[in-house]
Amino acid sequence: MAAVLRKLRCDLRSNRVQRLALVVLIAFAVAALTTSLTIQMRGGTAWEQLFREANGAHAWFYGDAAAVAEISDRPEVTNRTKVYPVAQASVPAASGPVRGRVPILIEGIGIEPPTIDRPIVVSGRWLRGDGEIVLPRRFAAENGYAPGDTIEVVTDGGAASLVVVGVAVFAGHSPYALPVIAWVTPETLAGVLAPRLSAVGVQFESRGMARAFRDSLETERPGLQFALVEDWNGVRQQNDEATEVIATFLGIFSLFALISASFVIVNAMGGRILARYRDIGLMKAMGFTPRQVAGGLLIEQLGVGVVAVTLGLLLGRFLTPLLDDEASKEFATESLGYFRPGLSIAIGAGVLSLITVSTLVPAWRASLIPSVQAILLGPGRIASQPSRLGRVATGLRLPPWAVVGAKDAFDRPVRAWFTVGALVLSVVTITFVCTTEWTIRQLTERPELIGEPFEMAAGADDPVALANIKATIDADKNVRASFERGTIAVTPEGKDEEVNLAVLGPGYDQVDWVVSSGRLFSAPGEATVGKGFLDLMGAEIGDTVTLTVMGKPIALTVVGMYRATEDDGRWAMTSTETVRQVDPDVVVDGYAIGFHGAEVTDDDVRRYREAGATLIETFDHEADGVEAVRGVLAGLGIMLLAVGLLSLVNSISLGVRERRRDLAVLKAIGLSPRQVVGAVLSGALLMGIAALAIGIPLGLWLSDWISDLLGNNMGWGPGLLEMPPATWIVAAGALVLLAIVLAALLPASVAVRVRPSEALRAE
Repeated sequence: MAAVLRKLRCDLRSNRVQRLALVVLIAFAVAALTTSLTIQMRGGTAWEQLFREANGAHAWFYGDAAAVAEISDRPEVTNRTKVYPVAQASVPAASGPVRGRVPILIEGIGIEPPTIDRPIVVSGRWLRGDGEIVLPRRFAAENGYAPGDTIEVVTDGGAASLVVVGVAVFAGHSPYALPVIAWVTPETLAGVLAPRLSAVGVQFESRGMARAFRDSLETERPGLQFALVEDWNGVRQQNDEATEVIATFLGIFSLFALISASFVIVNAMGGRILARYRDIGLMKAMGFTPRQVAGGLLIEQLGVGVVAVTLGLLLGRFLTPLLDDEASKEFATESLGYFRPGLSIAIGAGVLSLITVSTLVPAWRASLIPSVQAILLGPGRIASQPSRLGRVATGLRLPPWAVVGAKDAFDRPVRAWFTVGALVLSVVTITFVCTTEWTIRQLTERPELIGEPFEMAAGADDPVALANIKATIDADKNVRASFERGTIAVTPEGKDEEVNLAVLGPGYDQVDWVVSSGRLFSAPGEATVGKGFLDLMGAEIGDTVTLTVMGKPIALTVVGMYRATEDDGRWAMTSTETVRQVDPDVVVDGYAIGFHGAEVTDDDVRRYREAGATLIETFDHEADGVEAVRGVLAGLGIMLLAVGLLSLVNSISLGVRERRRDLAVLKAIGLSPRQVVGAVLSGALLMGIAALAIGIPLGLWLSDWISDLLGNNMGWGPGLLEMPPATWIVAAGALVLLAIVLAALLPASVAVRVRPSEALRAE
């Protein structure tokens, strides 16, 4: 063993460039894997981490003081917050589905943050005095509020201008739900905003008791009413649904990064052993046994691996916040740290185990080769006949340098295909990014693809107001389509859960409904439903379902499935004629309005409010989490491409080293430096073309499969993907090939510097 260690010390002083390249390659692979898995883990466990950090309440109750006090005194409650005063208010909204003002609950929580379910400040600071307010982060981001701004809060008791001093995340309320919750001091509430509600957060012996507690309240105290009740399970479910889009994409990228890192490490370790054949032959000639040879090489490779893994984990820790900014806003986890000791240990152990296996297998095989053969042959190969690619290139009468490149590209098939595999994953990733970006653009530019295919719904309870709204629509030149529209919460026969029934009047067929299967309803008794509705009912197109509308059963024949993007797709829509045949007294209390340009202005909202609309809803045609997807996908795509290119550089560099003698002979018989570069680049391009030929179709298929999976899981239905134009795919392929050429220039420059006299003398 002492002799082995002396040999290793001698080896460590040589081949420094090769070892450094190996360290860089493995470090980048580990960094890509660390970044992807860290963001995925943060997303998948975001709410749970926030809940633990905040010591979350198991349930929150908002109501009058007497009802809240009764909750606080229940024997099942083991711990609770103070009873906080709450005011129902509204604040200006700059964007989002509700125009004008947003409903908000202002909670007088105090200068000292609570020990149970404390809001966690992620920007600015916590309250220090009166006249200050802390806003929930998502609302602040969507409406452009930041610490230092002033916000106008209006209640029935008055109005106040408050200074925004902080932005926080809160585990007790979904950031996607209305009303939003903000925090002030009790003195601020008492002085201006006149609180009329109280709130308390409670904990039980275990949080699993929350649902049973609520059920027992309904049974024992049916008259006990609250303005709002939220438990931990409902809040978590709302957050999970809203972040499902980005979580799915991150899961796919984590898998890509894992496979790519495995390809790179196995390829790099195997190539490194092949490059050491002469050293192995010399060690055996000196008397080393196969076990000693394999053990010595393993110790050396593990030393390199430990350094590379450490650097990769540090690099991943640095890159994660850069890519995770948008995602953390969706996941509400910005305040939580990025370091995951368990994940780092798992990645390190996994990579070192992979290094061990991918070193021992080729090292043991190499140690069994006779010493003379290993010393004479070295890392090179003696081919009995030209390769198939070489024969094809010769038959096509390509230039000599192209024939050499074609012959050498897949000279080591296992190494070449591992390299192609890493490049394929890069191409799949880039294709996936292209299809996702194009789909996001189409969803944004074509409102019919997501949400309702109109821009505004205006309603009122007063028939006179409804008539005024209709007159305003008829006089509005900016209106492209309109029809009666009402929504009714109904219970399907045999189900306990409610679904939404949209009742549409004449003109509904003038907007672009996305019907993925079947057709749009057209006759009385027909309905077109969402994917979530079909799943809930266990029905198919052509089946008849029974809904209870205003206490009366109505049978509907399902003739099609459309893209319903709200409430998990549990929507059905039918005609006003259908409903009025069952109950002539059913009143449709609103109109759907589509505008030219597909954009609702503040003037539009004001005009319909003046006409008497008491309820105005605008549709922004955006999916939660989509914007966060863009930055994360692009960043991870670049990282995986970098890993694939580094793998290519490593593979070509090993090939150049193995073929130094061949290159020396070719240069001695007249191959020019430019032709040497051409030979190396042509081999790299062949591997790149193979990666594109496999990766682009695979990426398009995978994108379509993922979008259908995502659509079905969300209740939207299949067909979400919008295929990008061919120019996008061609441009992406051209950029990949350009990157491959630029990456291959480094080993090509090494090949140019091979001197025939020195290489042949060394042989």
